[in-house]
Amino acid sequence: MSGRDCPRVWVDTDVALGAPRGDVDDGFALAALLAAHRRGRIHLLGISTVFGNATAAVSGDCARELARCAGAAVPVVAGAEEASRETAAAEAIADLPAGVELLCLGPLTNVAMACRRNPSLPAAISLRAVGGNLSSRGLLPPLWPHEFNLALDAKGALAVLEDRWKSLTLYPLDIVRRLDVGAREVGALRDRGPIGKALERGSRRWLVRARWRHPLRRRFPLWDLPAALDLLGLLSGEFAVRSPARGARRYFGPGRELRFLVSFDAARAWSSFRDLLVPA
Repeated sequence: MSGRDCPRVWVDTDVALGAPRGDVDDGFALAALLAAHRRGRIHLLGISTVFGNATAAVSGDCARELARCAGAAVPVVAGAEEASRETAAAEAIADLPAGVELLCLGPLTNVAMACRRNPSLPAAISLRAVGGNLSSRGLLPPLWPHEFNLALDAKGALAVLEDRWKSLTLYPLDIVRRLDVGAREVGALRDRGPIGKALERGSRRWLVRARWRHPLRRRFPLWDLPAALDLLGLLSGEFAVRSPARGARRYFGPGRELRFLVSFDAARAWSSFRDLLVPA
């Protein structure tokens, strides 16, 4: 792919793969993007961190280690540790050039700050965000699957998602949770080079957690991976303009209809991810 055709990408994440606690799913999405960057499929301009699964500082360490394992030289920028303080990440996102794909895998705090710094940002770039859902019932924030990214900074999420982006795509939790893995799939990543070994090693504690949290299946969802694969053109999925579930509308504003992922081939997505990680 030529430099002119290569998509430019920035990812904002609360990655915890490599940390002592927190969901490891961001690590799989980052691994896909880093592998694609090394292969020249995308130009990953940078990674910013945000509080969530881990502190922004811990997420920075995790992101740098994954980039090292992937053999990819990508800058990592420190982001928000709370919902109200300006950050270097917000400044970097505010200065992104037109046409960039911004992928958000954590709370939208950095992006909300960036939009305040640069109100013209949404019209110039495309936003993809993991969060919300289409099926939970009731007036309260969804209990299944539990809202996380948007709920940790509901005010920031509402400010971001009410804005008018060049394009906006949402990956709801009740859909992306269909891509899940267990010990067999994770163990098979060991032959995918240093990045595969890092994923396998970092997922061990989450597999232990899955044994008591999901004793019948012993698997855990890769919430963020479908969004990364879709950005890379590797997701066989369907999209539709929908209203979010009633309990999730507090994060989107009243009467909003947005573009959501509504179905995808999970087995094919996992296969595409494994193929992407084959050492060059």
